[in-house]
Amino acid sequence: SRWSRFNATVNRRNGLFLLWSLLVSTACVYNLFFSTILIYESVCNDFYRQWIFFNLLADSIYLLDILIQLRTNYYRKGVKIIKASKMASNYIRSFRFVLDFLSLIPIDLYLFYSPHISLLRINRFLKCYRIRETIDLIQTKASMHTFFSISQIILVCVVLFHWNACVYYAVSLWSYTVMEEVTDDDWPFTFERVSNLLYALCDDFRCQDELFPEENRDTQEREEYIEELINFWDNKTVEMESSLFAKEYSQTFYWSSLTMTTLGEQPSPNISEHNLLEIGDTIVGVLIFAVIMGSVADLISQKNALKTSQQTLIDGLKQYMNYRDLTGEIHSRVIDYCQYTMDEAVVSSEEEIKGQMPRKLYLRVNKFNQGIMLESNPFFHGLDSRLLQDIAARFRLFSFSPGDEIVSIGDFNRELFLLCAGELLVYEIGETRPTMKNTEGDMIGASTLFWFEGDKFDHRSQRRIVSHGYSEVYVLERKDLLEVLCDFEDVRPIIV
Repeated sequence: SRWSRFNATVNRRNGLFLLWSLLVSTACVYNLFFSTILIYESVCNDFYRQWIFFNLLADSIYLLDILIQLRTNYYRKGVKIIKASKMASNYIRSFRFVLDFLSLIPIDLYLFYSPHISLLRINRFLKCYRIRETIDLIQTKASMHTFFSISQIILVCVVLFHWNACVYYAVSLWSYTVMEEVTDDDWPFTFERVSNLLYALCDDFRCQDELFPEENRDTQEREEYIEELINFWDNKTVEMESSLFAKEYSQTFYWSSLTMTTLGEQPSPNISEHNLLEIGDTIVGVLIFAVIMGSVADLISQKNALKTSQQTLIDGLKQYMNYRDLTGEIHSRVIDYCQYTMDEAVVSSEEEIKGQMPRKLYLRVNKFNQGIMLESNPFFHGLDSRLLQDIAARFRLFSFSPGDEIVSIGDFNRELFLLCAGELLVYEIGETRPTMKNTEGDMIGASTLFWFEGDKFDHRSQRRIVSHGYSEVYVLERKDLLEVLCDFEDVRPIIV
């Protein structure tokens, strides 16, 4: 049927799903901030229609996300499920669907009767699990794990500071109804604490030529001549008017951040309700920063985990070399190589990686490095791709230090070398200068790899191959190549 042709599914590991998740997370962050913003009267009076519009936009994204997750594939016993009915059933039976459904219940329709109760949208917070999923997707695809982890901690702190600022402003408004008089030194919010910015009208940046003369005055006692200062700067400054919301939010957010970080320096509470809020903020602040410090410590330990393991290896090597009385040049070369692997983050255990990956996946990975290098070499050009994959699977990675002699004059030609990184220098017999320099992607020893057992003395190497700097070389032994060719009898005569 016509509908059966429409079988589009959504893959959670796809880049498009990551972009959509970022959009959903943006809607979640919007609700986290703006569901409480109407506590500020200036926002409610001036931006109520815009607030309603963005609410509808965020709700539309929530609804579209439900439709998309109905078409999101999943794995069951290692098999990808792409059937529409099964994908929808898997999502509807999950706890995520319950949260998504509850987050879209239109409780906020009551705002048409009471526009000030913006907390009716608190059920939208149930969707915020998508923020965590988006962060996990980003950390899977990106390499800056520490940056995104720290950004997550900063986002949590800013959201908590914002909510606490709104609570402080609401309690301050209530305080005006129960306190006889509120001054600048009292606990509640007042506009007198936030003044407008004043800019000096000067010809240069520092205003050095137009400053008030204070050479013969005590600057610690400026209150004695404050009137003179006001009259002096009266016509030399411009006042930058700030909106009511800017003053309200800046002071309440500042109070919230100082209180929750337990820094203090705030006016003392006037009534018991103020004390309760201060105590609650202190307890929450201590818990939050305990969690933050633990998270930061985990980030640092994870970041230094590789360095710690490598340092342990170096210490073990030092102990072993001291036990064997290995000093001098050998000792220095070993330590230099270990330091190089630490600085460059070199993967030194290819066999360990090969053991952790499925064989087919490892072969596909090799196809993009050894396989491509083999295909580009005339010796293997035009051969079956399956043969090249089997050959690539037999390569082993070796690392060499500066000056290491990979092949000496007179050695049997038993290896095929595929240069992965670094440079190799080739010296002919009797030469002190290199006659050839091999760079990344070059293949060495392919033409001299085949010889007969009875004639092996004529197949010794007539040149030296030396590592120039640190290099990584894939090595294929002759016996491994012949074993692979035994399974491809039709190709063996062509190569040999």
